[in-house]
Amino acid sequence: MAERILVQAQDPAKVTIEIQNAIDGNQLDYSWKLLQQHKHMEGFPRKSLFNMIITSYVESLDTQWLQKAYELVQRASEDGREDLLEKEVLIYLSFGLAKVKLPVLASTILRKMIDMEHFPPVTAWSAVLAHMSQTADGSFLAAELILEIGCLVFEKSRKAEQLLDMMPRIGVKADANLLITMARVYERNGRRDELMKLQRHIEEAPNLTDIQFRQFYNCLLTCHLKFGDLDSASSM
Repeated sequence: MAERILVQAQDPAKVTIEIQNAIDGNQLDYSWKLLQQHKHMEGFPRKSLFNMIITSYVESLDTQWLQKAYELVQRASEDGREDLLEKEVLIYLSFGLAKVKLPVLASTILRKMIDMEHFPPVTAWSAVLAHMSQTADGSFLAAELILEIGCLVFEKSRKAEQLLDMMPRIGVKADANLLITMARVYERNGRRDELMKLQRHIEEAPNLTDIQFRQFYNCLLTCHLKFGDLDSASSM
């Protein structure tokens, strides 16, 4: 196989054909080696083939290949080749990563889409977030994403706060994830008093993870600093 790669390495066009044949034959290991060879010669392959590679890796539903697909997206971004990234393929990749319980990578892809202003349909968001929420860390990240989508992209943080204020009136009880979401909204709106009231609920909340605990106190610290209250900030 090494000789085959070396022979094709003399002609990028032939390597491209070999990559496509490897993908068609589900030879993922071989396609990866050829892809590295192609990148060494003249960079990434054409957009259609690049996205075909990512799609085939996602279709495997194998953690190793999903991570490699994620790696390709990251490398393309780092090399200034975001023009290679197709919206539908990014959605598919994020869904695949969430499905194999890699919520951090899944959320990173969704955030990349937000940065690129590639907003997926609500049904796609819902599917990814539903799979992310099957783990504790994933639930926290999903709550953050919902907040970012609603408050950062559409600049509706005040509306988000109004919705939070309505929750007790309609009988919605806040779990740990929702408490952190509330903290993020209050922090963005400079509602330090509300954050301090929330502190007791945070400290009494069952099943609160270390990550969530730190996230709340980061919000509170940020709010103290916004108000120039160095005494409260230093006491934390």
